[in-house]
Amino acid sequence: MKNIFKFICCGNVDDGKSTLIGRLLLDSNSIKQDQLNEINTISLKNGNHQPQLSLLLDGLAEERNQQITIDIAHRYFNYNNIRFHILDCPGHKQYIQNMAIAAATTNTALMVIDCLKGIQEQTIQHLKICALFHIKYLCICITKCDLILTSNNQPDEEHLNKLKQDISNLLKHYPFDYTIIPVSAYTGYNMPHILNQLYRYAEKEHCEETRNTTVIMHIQGVKFYQNQRWCYGKNLMRKQPVLNNKYMLYPNNIPVTITHNPVYGCIQLKEDIDISAGSCITNTLPIVSNHIQHQSIWFDTPTNELLLRHGTKFAHVVQINDNYLELDEPIIFHNINEIKENGFGIFIDQKTKKTVGCCTFIQNTATTHFQQIHGKTYWIKNTQQMSIWLNKNFIFNPIVFKLTDLKHIFKSSETEIIPQIKQLTDILNKQGKNVIICNTKDLIPPINDNDFILI
Repeated sequence: MKNIFKFICCGNVDDGKSTLIGRLLLDSNSIKQDQLNEINTISLKNGNHQPQLSLLLDGLAEERNQQITIDIAHRYFNYNNIRFHILDCPGHKQYIQNMAIAAATTNTALMVIDCLKGIQEQTIQHLKICALFHIKYLCICITKCDLILTSNNQPDEEHLNKLKQDISNLLKHYPFDYTIIPVSAYTGYNMPHILNQLYRYAEKEHCEETRNTTVIMHIQGVKFYQNQRWCYGKNLMRKQPVLNNKYMLYPNNIPVTITHNPVYGCIQLKEDIDISAGSCITNTLPIVSNHIQHQSIWFDTPTNELLLRHGTKFAHVVQINDNYLELDEPIIFHNINEIKENGFGIFIDQKTKKTVGCCTFIQNTATTHFQQIHGKTYWIKNTQQMSIWLNKNFIFNPIVFKLTDLKHIFKSSETEIIPQIKQLTDILNKQGKNVIICNTKDLIPPINDNDFILI
């Protein structure tokens, strides 16, 4: 099975995005003969004797008539045993929301800049969107270099060097791992360099994915089939759940065991529990909250009637400003810096049903977990409270201890306190309590019973 590498292609309208990708498809023998014949016929009708490779990506009739990209076009090609998944994103301002949605699903962007037009307003807007959604790798393609040929039939180096310097100066303000490649999709000039660069990015991402064991599945609904209950939803990660492993169901905060996973996004649980749409099954610690810190970008003026879509859940926006968002009910998410796939949302106008903006979640994970992990927490700050805990069966679970408080209670140093904490943990574990020892900087809670964590 080939590795699949997904990337977006973005840039200003008419800068040559679709033509460049059409060249990639053509050079990789990914175009069928009947498609080529159709493109040649349409090109002749438009007065072009050379095939308009952009038509391979413009899938809607409206796009072909206007010769612009409106929707996200998906195409695939193979190179060096890797399956490349291309998302050709619209560059026109009124369709830029489609580009933002695509950027949230990948870590690599192929951005085109016309060698004659240079950096434009939409170029900067696209860079901001890529930065907002934490795009890691950026390949800048200076397109249409066949239009600046010198007498020796080579692109004008002086012109290209000046444009490269302008691009480099702009990218100093962004945290991308980037490269700049001058190309001509019309003639095929430098196209192999783009393929090799994309291949290097794919290799890097594959190494990262191999080490990643994260499972996050948002439940969309429950169906009964042959007297068995099946949960279906959206698996955000490529990692499939491991059968008979324990995961956590949020917001219920209940351990669950996946017994069957016959197809992607469909599972069966061992436990007979109620599961509703919007729930999440994961082996990570998400944030469950309706008070969210965020960064947002708007494609239209926001109204007072907004919905936030995150995963399979829709929530009404109660209040929103530049960095604070309040919803009518909690959602299950991660900080964008921790897990990108579960760290963003889309704003939808309730009346028009149009996407008017998007946001990434930048919540302070530790603070939120202190307040909301597994329902309730109880803080022990002195020896009197400690003795009460050891002699009564409280309903609170897990029990969270601050390391600084335990040092004060036991009057011990950090080294001497470890065996005392272990003894305390054993006593509380026998009462069926999970125990978390943490400092105020971070918090990693237990997933399974009797876990003991000292940060």
